[in-house]
Amino acid sequence: MFVRIIILDINNIVSYWKLDKKDCILFKDTEEDFYVIFGEYNHKNQKTKGEFCIGVCWENYPIQRDKLSPMVLSKETSNGLLDGLFIKAVKDKNQKLSDKILKITEKLK
Repeated sequence: MFVRIIILDINNIVSYWKLDKKDCILFKDTEEDFYVIFGEYNHKNQKTKGEFCIGVCWENYPIQRDKLSPMVLSKETSNGLLDGLFIKAVKDKNQKLSDKILKITEKLK
């Protein structure tokens, strides 16, 4: 059996994202190489401080200037995604993920 190990290279993400490298991945789908991340996003570093956001990317897409550039989700889309992930966490009895989602939801308010 072939097992593929996927690692998102946090060090190769555009500078607009400020991420806690130890805890910035909310969800990963290893079959699709798809990630849901969270952190501070400052579009083109135009502001002193960015906003707390949810982003999505694949292991190697989208790329901008040889850097991974996760797509920023709107608050409405983020909330819908978090709702779905929360339902999955409850269904899977994953308390750690449930708690993490609740904390992220509070930060998005």
